[in-house]
Amino acid sequence: MPRRASPKPARRKPAQPPKISASANKGAVGDNDQIGFRQSKVAAEMTELEERMYRLSEALKRIEPENSSRLMSGVKYARTELIQHEMQEIESILTKSDYKLAAGQEKQLLAKLARLEQLLLSMDLDLQLQLQQLRALRDVLHPLRFRDQRRRPRAKTVRSQFRPRPGN
Repeated sequence: MPRRASPKPARRKPAQPPKISASANKGAVGDNDQIGFRQSKVAAEMTELEERMYRLSEALKRIEPENSSRLMSGVKYARTELIQHEMQEIESILTKSDYKLAAGQEKQLLAKLARLEQLLLSMDLDLQLQLQQLRALRDVLHPLRFRDQRRRPRAKTVRSQFRPRPGN
């Protein structure tokens, strides 16, 4: 019985990525542009909000000093926390399509914005201002405390060397 030649396995073509139509590619770019546009719009609105808060604070100084100082605290907080700058950074990250990094920074930014909202809506402004001042003092004193703790053991040994000994 003659052996039949086994059919050769058909050669498979190497897998090629699916072709993306030009319209689908434009849609992806459009989404990136749309997200970037939204972020830039939010950043512009934040700039406008800061400017309005400042102008309103100036206008309310004589009539409602408490509300004026609350608005000024909000402006100062927004500027010291660099909220506007962070929004611009997130916008540039989004244009690079690094959504994971952008999402993490957005969460941090949202926490700062929530704190700003709390500061602006707080009825007990004096307490909020005192807490803000205490936090600033804590941030300044914290490094000094550790520096002082490192010096103390050395100071004790120096003092013990100069103490008069009994019997002298």
